[in-house]
Amino acid sequence: MAEDDKKSLLSITSSAESPLTAVRITAKETISELFRFDVEAIAPGTINATNMLNKQACVAVNHGGKTTRYFHGIVSEFGVLEQSGVVDKLYKMVLVPQLAHAGIRSDCRMFFNKTAEDILKILFQEAGVTKTAFRLYSAPTQRKATAQFNETALHFATRLMEEEGWYYFFEHTEDSHTLVVTNENNGFYTIPNATLRLGVGTTADMLVEYRKPEAFAPGKVTVKDYDHDVPDKNLKMEQNTILKHGGTSNRPVFHWPALTRDTGVAKNRARWRMEAAEAAVSLIGGGCDHGGLIAGGKFKLRTDAGEVVHVVQTITHHAEDVSERAGVAHGTDYSNSFLAFPNSVPWRQPMKTARPRMEGLHTAKVLAPAGEEIHTDDQGRIKIRFPWDWREDATADNSEWVRVVQPWAGNQWGAQFIPRVDTEVAVAFMDADPDRPVVVGGLYNGDDKPIFPVAEKTKLGFRSRSVTKGGTSDFNEITLDDKKGNEELFLHAQKDMKTEVENDQTLTVENDRTVTINKGNETVTLKQGDQTTELKLGNISVKCDLGSITMEAMQAITLKVGQSSVKIDQMGVTVSGMMIKIDGTVMTDVKGLMTTVKGDAMLTLSGGIIMIG
Repeated sequence: MAEDDKKSLLSITSSAESPLTAVRITAKETISELFRFDVEAIAPGTINATNMLNKQACVAVNHGGKTTRYFHGIVSEFGVLEQSGVVDKLYKMVLVPQLAHAGIRSDCRMFFNKTAEDILKILFQEAGVTKTAFRLYSAPTQRKATAQFNETALHFATRLMEEEGWYYFFEHTEDSHTLVVTNENNGFYTIPNATLRLGVGTTADMLVEYRKPEAFAPGKVTVKDYDHDVPDKNLKMEQNTILKHGGTSNRPVFHWPALTRDTGVAKNRARWRMEAAEAAVSLIGGGCDHGGLIAGGKFKLRTDAGEVVHVVQTITHHAEDVSERAGVAHGTDYSNSFLAFPNSVPWRQPMKTARPRMEGLHTAKVLAPAGEEIHTDDQGRIKIRFPWDWREDATADNSEWVRVVQPWAGNQWGAQFIPRVDTEVAVAFMDADPDRPVVVGGLYNGDDKPIFPVAEKTKLGFRSRSVTKGGTSDFNEITLDDKKGNEELFLHAQKDMKTEVENDQTLTVENDRTVTINKGNETVTLKQGDQTTELKLGNISVKCDLGSITMEAMQAITLKVGQSSVKIDQMGVTVSGMMIKIDGTVMTDVKGLMTTVKGDAMLTLSGGIIMIG
């Protein structure tokens, strides 16, 4: 910049076609918020406003010929305020960080197995943030699944940082600004030669105002959550305040959910919430003429009690330099007003950025590795993809397990229906949390039609599909038909059907019963006990068209009709009856080592030829 500019309070560098002379700046900076610098400048000609948008610019505040503070950003607004002179025009320019692009970008997508730092780096890079610095003093925890849903990248990034106990601010140079993310006060910037004095005076290092209000803070913060992998895990964590305020027992705060299944993270989140409340009531207000203060910058405050390091939480700068403006009396002025907190108080950003609430039901498609139709784990979970997750590489390998609601669930008892690959499912979210989906059922659609057509709307039931690569004729089925007069229960086993009864089985049929075995064998095994077949009215017919019938008993077989019977036992065969008739159409042969033929009243032997001996 020119030597004459260095003597001015304000100077500006930009890519404008005509040289700009800054005359006024109002700059607002706050930890974990976008800065905004409203700049007024004059130029001796017309500047194309469109060409200025998204271009970098920097305003320097010079004190005593030495630049003490740069305000660097990109131009988000540019336009003419008024005609300053015969030729000169007064322009207004708004400078914001590159991160402001993230406040416009909106998306729906899933991130799997990434830390918050990993996700933030992606978001910052997509928004065109060229310089970042992560000053993290503890390793971030890997997140299994993190959803961005109908929210801007800035909203998403801000809530992630709040959940992690992180915050951000900006450091400026003449040609750039750096986005700094940190999680401890050690990550803040130490402002050179920044010692402010509390007292009366006119020098730049004198506080012209000082306010330290006292306010209540919660006495205790408790957070709690639930881990379905370890249901009995204690995820209730508490943090008491370190502030010495009265009545702390009357001000407990409880938060559900803690948004974690990690006990260490849950403990930290209780502490972070407590620290956020304590930091908020530890703020002091002040104002001075020191031009080097920045949000996230450390300075020393000197009082009669000694020096205490403070950190600027928010600051508004006002600077005016009309020495070069035609028709206006020469004059310069700079002042600021700020809030700060003692460096001994850990800063924590309050969790005020709302998570998207996943209301109602969402639809998703079931994922599985190539060649698999059923993909599940030991909890019966599945992997899914939402239609709003536009990742081209979304597969079962880079997705997270999702629980499935069952009609009944216990330890190895209940119901189990595992949705299969490419089918559509309905998904709800625990506590409306986008990171906690749960499948609540399946859905038919234009490709996957219901089991029964509209003409068979009286039917209900279950029909499966054989795995793997089963066709429309490969299934097991249980169907109930409620059509009046044609009610039916239908069971179909694609291959085998097994029934186990550990005590009694009772079968009652009011009309006919037909059992047809098309091919194969039938075996009934009674290991111990009696078997009884009773026909109270009617006939029994046993027919073997091709083959034989064999009946075998260890003790005896008895056939009985009235007083007549045939008994077969290990001693022989006994035929008994009022009349016994043996009729051999061709020949009858009665033979034994001893044979007795006896007629107590009469014995008749007849034949064409009778041979004895």
